[in-house]
Amino acid sequence: MSSISGIFPLRGRWDRTTISSRQGITTEASKIMKIKWLHVVRDIVVVWGVTSIGGLLVWMAMANQGKEITLGAIWLTCLLANTVAFCFVGCLTPKQRCKHLVCVAIGVWLTYITINVYQQGAVPWGNARMAAVFVGMALGVVAMVFVPMVIGGVLSYLFVRTPKESSAEPTPEEPPDGKTDG
Repeated sequence: MSSISGIFPLRGRWDRTTISSRQGITTEASKIMKIKWLHVVRDIVVVWGVTSIGGLLVWMAMANQGKEITLGAIWLTCLLANTVAFCFVGCLTPKQRCKHLVCVAIGVWLTYITINVYQQGAVPWGNARMAAVFVGMALGVVAMVFVPMVIGGVLSYLFVRTPKESSAEPTPEEPPDGKTDG
């Protein structure tokens, strides 16, 4: 019987107090890294909406003037619309702004890639040419999403400041009469 205790020398390691203290550490870590995923999805839709409206307005303006819609006009419109959208998203989320903007940018990037692959049929596993098209498209979309994310994020700091965190320790207060000890 004593040989079993020799095999399992850390028998008390998983008792309830140890598990609850570990859960306390986990919940403290989750408070630090908390991301509101519904807000991320909402903001992905906001970026898509602003980009779509911007593209539609530019298309209508160029069509009314009888000009041909060029790839440069489309890229410039997407860059400006994405910058405005990310600035708006940054203003909506003053706490953990950088983490939130990165999550939104990754979501927008993935949806752009998914839609472009679906529309163009450029799957990376088809052949070498398709893989090159896919990589070029993915890198182009990175420039179209992450550059405006940085610019829009910086602009959002100009409009809405990050709220200051309250300290865990109370600050010492002065006596009511204004006199200090000593």
